[in-house]
This record gives sequence, C-alpha cells and structure tokens, in this order.
Amino acid sequence: MIHRRIEARFVVVTAVGAIATALGVAPAFGQVSEGLPSTGFRKVVERAAPSVVTVRPVGLVEVPVVELPLAVPDPVRALIPRGARRSRPGEPETTGSGVVIDAERGGVVTCDHVLAGASQAIVILPDGRERPSRAIRRDLETDLALVVIDPRDLKLTAAGFAEPPALAMGDWAIAIGRPPGAPVTLSAGVFSGEREGAGGNRSVALLEADVRVQNVNRGGALFDLQGRLRGVLTDAVPRGIAGQGYAIPWEIVKRVVHDLGELGYVRRAYLGIQMGVLEPATGVSGVLVQSVADVGPAAEAGIRAGDLVTAIAGKPVVGPGAVRALVEFAPIGEPLAVSVARGETRLELTVKPRETPHQPVTPPILAPMPRGRFRSGDRPATTRPSEEPQLEPIPDSRIAPRSR
Repeated sequence: MIHRRIEARFVVVTAVGAIATALGVAPAFGQVSEGLPSTGFRKVVERAAPSVVTVRPVGLVEVPVVELPLAVPDPVRALIPRGARRSRPGEPETTGSGVVIDAERGGVVTCDHVLAGASQAIVILPDGRERPSRAIRRDLETDLALVVIDPRDLKLTAAGFAEPPALAMGDWAIAIGRPPGAPVTLSAGVFSGEREGAGGNRSVALLEADVRVQNVNRGGALFDLQGRLRGVLTDAVPRGIAGQGYAIPWEIVKRVVHDLGELGYVRRAYLGIQMGVLEPATGVSGVLVQSVADVGPAAEAGIRAGDLVTAIAGKPVVGPGAVRALVEFAPIGEPLAVSVARGETRLELTVKPRETPHQPVTPPILAPMPRGRFRSGDRPATTRPSEEPQLEPIPDSRIAPRSR
C-alpha cells in the first residue's frame, strides 16, 4: 500500500487544486502520484459530485458521550461512543452527506448514525434547495439508512453504479462529501482492500482506502476513477487504522437499499450452523462447525458437525464474522459454494441459503402507490413523523449495477 501523503486545506497539488477551484470543490485531503492525468479527478467530480447531497437530521444533535479537550487527535475521538440528544437553542445541528441512488423516486442513501436517531431529516441539494424527508428506513446492523424525498421538479442526479471487477489493491479511490453551504469535499487516495471487523459489531467487511472521512463527508460516496459508486463512507470504525478511510461496499448498499425500499426490512440469509473458533496454536485456518440444524440449508447440502469451513464463494474464511459477512447478503435461494475440510477429505459443497426469519416491521412497509405518486394531501412542509407517506417499492432493476 502506498503511504505517500500530501495533506492540504486548500490545495491538493497545484494541478488538482486548480481543477477543484474551477469546479467549486473544496479539497480536504489528497494523495496524487506522478503521471496521473489531472483530467481523471476532473471527470470524477463532473460526473459524480452532483449525486452527493447534504443530510441534516431534524431536532437532534450527535455528541460524544464524554467531553474531550480540543487537543485530543481525531483518531482518538473516533474511538469515543457518540449519542444523540435534542439540540439547544442556537446550537447548530449535526450534518453529514448522502448519495442519490434513485433520482425518479427521491431515494438517498446515507449512514444511519448521520441521522442520530432523528425521525426526520432535511436533504440539501447541490444548488442549495432543501427538501424534508417523506420517509426514512433504517438498517442498524449495516448502519445504512434510506431517506426518501419528494423528487418533483428537482431534476436529481443519481450516482452511477459500479460493475465487476471489484477495486484492486493500488487502484485510485475518490471520497466526496457535501458540507452544508459549501462546495463538495474531495479526498483522493489508494484502495488497499477490505477489512473485516473494522466496523465494530457489524459483520460487513468495509472497503479501506487512503482517503479522509470526517463528519462532513460521512454518508457520502467513495467513487472509482470512472465516477462509479463503490461504497458509502463511514466514520463509525472503532477498529479501523488511523489515517485510513472506510466505506460500506456498494454490493451491500444495493441489497440494503432495495430491501428497505421494497420490504421495509433487510433480508438476511442463513445456513443453519453453529460455529466455533479454532485455537491459533492449531495452525489451521477455517471455521469449525459445532452443530447443524436438523432442517436447514446446511443439513440439506451435507454439512456435518465437526466439518471445517475453509472458504465460501471462493473466499477464504478465518472466523465466524467472515462467514456471516459472506452468507448474510448472499442471494437467497441461489447456489453458494462452500469449501469444507472433513478430516483429510476436501469437499466442495453447494448450499442454497434461506431467509432468516425476521420480526414484523414497525412501522410496517406501506402499500405500493402508482409510480411517482404519494398519498393525496401529503406535502413535505406538513408531513409529521406520525404521518409518514406511502412509498412505492424501489425495484431491484432501479439499483442494479450499470455503467455510465
């Protein structure tokens, strides 16, 4: 991983700083390599920045649970838990960024902790116009939220979605956020891979890149050099590495956004096994199957207690968290390859994950409405949290990966 860093407040380098000024971009942190065409950054901003918006929760402010002196560095501050409380008179409310993922229906994705538990939010568009949320759907486990606004007369620009292949170590990644009342922030760096366990108790493996993630761009976007969305930026990374930026992968974002829009909850798959952790002294890599449910996908595929799961979908696993990350968001009902060691025998089994039973949604997802229509009489200026308007489900085709 490349670690040459050039920190700047107003200029990343002369060429990129000139581009940023011309495009109304406020670079916060940057990293460039010799020979990289300046047009690469320019094209990313031109194509991708219009899809990045500001998200401000209404009536709440997020603060650390422990007050810290100003001299405490940011990496230490990131380790302190944060909580939400009502803002005091004259106190600015917390803000973050978001990404438009459905221009026709007003779908904006952000990190759930940006909302700080608020039941409503204001989305501030690139041209300064503000729109209140018509509905908010949350998934606490991935820290993602879908904020829906009325898209009429807004001419929203949705982010372009990435297609395989995935980012490779050494590829450039660009983080873009949008502070309120200011140009977008731009942070360019090198992608270094996925890091499991960086997101605390969440099982999602986060993308790790040499970019800067702060309050103003959390919930914003991580793009590649083609301006395609690769992930949603997050600063809720208690086990991250200081100086690195993290993003929730687009593949996870796609599944979460689709399910929240269509179902009101997120489907998660399961195998039907209980897992154990191997002692490091054994020198064996994998996850031990302690027991198998009598009826379930694992039993039907022939997995037995005592088996050692070594890989899923061709990706090695080293702990239960890695298994959950690969299984939970696997396509439900579709074949999933599981590599198993049974004594001296190596087996390649095929499992069809099923949907994990879930609790009823509160409030439940409301009945679909005709495209582009909301319940008569519901206007953004008068909608209260108890009068959440009906949402039309966002079909998978709306957010399926496509190139620009």
